[in-house]
Amino acid sequence: MDLVLISRIKLVEDLNTSQTYFTLHFDETTTQQGKKQMGVLLRYWSASQEQVDVHFFKATLFCHAKANDVAKCLLESLNEPGYQLKDKLLSLSSDGPNVNKAISRLVNEQLKTDGLPFAFSPL
Repeated sequence: MDLVLISRIKLVEDLNTSQTYFTLHFDETTTQQGKKQMGVLLRYWSASQEQVDVHFFKATLFCHAKANDVAKCLLESLNEPGYQLKDKLLSLSSDGPNVNKAISRLVNEQLKTDGLPFAFSPL
């Protein structure tokens, strides 16, 4: 079996067993080819490890990363099959609060539309 698949299966099991809230971290950067790349991490309390765990979740490449594109990707991440993430989101975290205000606003608006009690407030 593929090592990435095994890792994803263990992450799903741990998230579902822990039944805890998590933080979704995202970071954008520009590659040498001039494309935008975004990494998404999950941070949560792991019941099996009895500690806070941070796991790489996915990477995405964009030609042009506008706020709508990034927000759409983050919302799709919350809807990944088998993860049951959407209703367990505690906070959204990024590397630059001023740059990512539009992204956070778009994610927050969609989650409120879906009836979830997520409210992002930048520090």
